[in-house]
Amino acid sequence: MPVKFVSDELFEHVFQTPAGEIGLLAEIQILETTLWLKDIAVYPTQVDQLRIGTRETRNCLHQIMEWARTQGFQELKITGERMSGASKGRKVEIKRVLK
Repeated sequence: MPVKFVSDELFEHVFQTPAGEIGLLAEIQILETTLWLKDIAVYPTQVDQLRIGTRETRNCLHQIMEWARTQGFQELKITGERMSGASKGRKVEIKRVLK
C-alpha cells in the first residue's frame, strides 16, 4: 500500500522482511522536489528475533524510493545517527536520485 508523505509529520512504518519485521520512524521534510527523512530510526519490532542487516535495510530503502517516486519526488535524502553496531555514533546521510 503506497504511503503519503506530508511535511512536518512523522513517517512510521513496519516493513515485513524474510528475517522479521523492521520498524522505521523519521521526521518528514519536503524541500521542493526532495523528500527528506530526518533523524531516522530503524529498529526490529521484536528485539529478540531480528538482526537488521544490509539486505533488510536495502529492501526498506527500495520500497521508500518507490513510494517517493510515485508521489513525484525527484530526490530522496535520509539522515540520522547509528545507534548500535560497529559504527555506533556515526552519522548517516543517504541521497538517491529518483528519476
